[in-house]
Amino acid sequence: MKKLIKSYYFWTIFSIIVLTSAFFLFYNSSGDKVAVRINGIDFSYTEFQREFDSIVNSYNNMPVDKEKVKNTVIDRLTERAIITEKINELGIESSEEEFQTQMDRNVKMFGFETEEELVNTLLEGGVSRKEIEDAIDYEVGLNKLIKHYTNGFNPTEEDLEEKYELYLSSIGEGEPIAFEDMKEELRDLIIEDFGWQKVFDLINEKKKTVVVEILIPDEDIIFEEVELEKVSSEFISCLKDKGVTIYTSSTCSACAVLVQKYGGYDVLSPIVVDCNEEQDRCSREMLEDTVPSVVINGKLFQKEGTPENLARETGCNL
Repeated sequence: MKKLIKSYYFWTIFSIIVLTSAFFLFYNSSGDKVAVRINGIDFSYTEFQREFDSIVNSYNNMPVDKEKVKNTVIDRLTERAIITEKINELGIESSEEEFQTQMDRNVKMFGFETEEELVNTLLEGGVSRKEIEDAIDYEVGLNKLIKHYTNGFNPTEEDLEEKYELYLSSIGEGEPIAFEDMKEELRDLIIEDFGWQKVFDLINEKKKTVVVEILIPDEDIIFEEVELEKVSSEFISCLKDKGVTIYTSSTCSACAVLVQKYGGYDVLSPIVVDCNEEQDRCSREMLEDTVPSVVINGKLFQKEGTPENLARETGCNL
């Protein structure tokens, strides 16, 4: 989960406005009306639709459940609101230098030659300059929040050795780097993980009392319905009897594609685990960084977990 969740936060918000800006003019007719209000923090129709589109696009033209996507958007915005509240509470701000450093990273990340080229591309796609600046400020604030949590934290030698063992188990038959040569890198990774865990703990705690107002009507959410082709409940029951568990994550596009091959989370629910909701279980199984994964009677299935592959492996009739 840590890497899954980290990947989402590093790609939000800036990446979303980059990847969906081409569609902005199409759905901008709602203007800046408030779609969702979370603990007094307003998110506009545009922000909501961008998040919605980014999730739908991750399914690679496969069918999606509108209500589930909507709930995922609200969950993401809730997490963003909680982080924003904490950043404001601590008085964290971005300096001009920090802002520029993050901008330069984004220019490189998205393959642009210059800042001007990136900004102009977004402006032409309908993104306002303020949206661009706010997104970068958020990224800087999140990074500084993580550093705030890691201030004074130093990994022990045991922590370093444990992290090194995880590294060894991940490379298989590859030639390992010596422990002494990796110590600094391992220390940085552990410190980063510690900071992210504090952010996750903050989110999980604050979610218990957060106040969410959904103001956007369903009919205002732009969504093109695609019919789901579902596997039978008998097939899913058979897989369950055979000890099959599919581990996924709501922030993983490959997971979304796999789930849709079965007909959606509702169909797959008897045998699916969402690692964003059951972090402890996925950590115990050491699957938090490798979803989507399929486990059959405690053993990791080495092939892609498609219905066809599992039918052949288990003998269940598809």
